[in-house]
Amino acid sequence: MYQKLADNVAIAAGEQVESPAVSMEGANIVQVDAVLISVGSGFSSATITLEISNDLENWTEADPTDTTDQISFTTIGYKTATLRTDYASGGTRISAAYVRLRYEAVGGTAIFAAGINTASA
Repeated sequence: MYQKLADNVAIAAGEQVESPAVSMEGANIVQVDAVLISVGSGFSSATITLEISNDLENWTEADPTDTTDQISFTTIGYKTATLRTDYASGGTRISAAYVRLRYEAVGGTAIFAAGINTASA
């Protein structure tokens, strides 16, 4: 099921902002679509990272061992990625009950739009 999570959300350099949580409702894969709409002076990069939780309190990066759970930008544009790694469970599918996106900008402000689609495979 598709849910829009961000629409013109401004992230200041060095700031981390999290999206609302999305229930996986039995799904085990997410597809994220994101647009870096605008950047401020000094901007160098921006990252959207998938985080997982089972209790809505304790959030972890889906795969802290590499960047398979991230979408990275160095210029304005659109990107999409299917994110399915859940390092915590040792599997290749997401087993957590909830997911969310964490937005970060480096060097200057970044303005995002993003959505997430949950599915089963």
